[in-house]
Amino acid sequence: MHAILSLGATHYDLTIPSNSRYKAMAISHRGKALKHLSLALEDIDNCSATSLDGVLATCYALVFQAYYMNDGVMDFAVMTSEQVMQMVEPWLPKTAHPNQDDVNLCIRDIEQLRPFIQDESALSFFQSLINTYFALQHSVHAAFICLSGVYGIWNSMENQNFMNLISSTNIVCRALFLHYFAIDTLMRPFLLHVRGRKHPSISFGGIVMGQWADAAYCGLPASIQNLVKHEVELVRREKAKISLI
Repeated sequence: MHAILSLGATHYDLTIPSNSRYKAMAISHRGKALKHLSLALEDIDNCSATSLDGVLATCYALVFQAYYMNDGVMDFAVMTSEQVMQMVEPWLPKTAHPNQDDVNLCIRDIEQLRPFIQDESALSFFQSLINTYFALQHSVHAAFICLSGVYGIWNSMENQNFMNLISSTNIVCRALFLHYFAIDTLMRPFLLHVRGRKHPSISFGGIVMGQWADAAYCGLPASIQNLVKHEVELVRREKAKISLI
């Protein structure tokens, strides 16, 4: 129900943009829907057929809503490290990422953001991202393990700290999220290889990720944009490739 209410509020926010109360309602109901979805996923093995239908409907509603949000909330934060690894561990290659040039450029760029970090939450986020890049130099399997630590960091944050992290006014964290999108893009070919290049959820997810990256990048001052230009181009190239599939 919260997912439907959140989707409806987003619709009204888009059609009646002068009425800001709908945006607040959308975020409020979205948060409640994500919380209940997280609880359902933790007990997914014991769900009835009816409950599974509800989980699927909730996911569809939230995905469609995220597509129309300018800054999609990081819904992956509802997942724990254990849930992530259960889904991907069996097929993760234990070899270095084949595109080391992009990995090395991303490491160079994220290091340039280090001096701008001023709080512990952003520092933890930064450290998980750079550790994932370093892992990609040796093993994609290890990189997924490092990246799952990001979800753990998000889950352990107080609500206000998390809201500050994803705030549109938090310039440094917006830049860090662009690195998160870049890492997702670097990982995506392996997911496509296993699940099939025309798997709809993977293709749709890549398009949405590209939309979020463009929105985050446009909200940055020019001085910071120059530090994450490579990461944005990386995500845009993947979005363009998906559009041709």
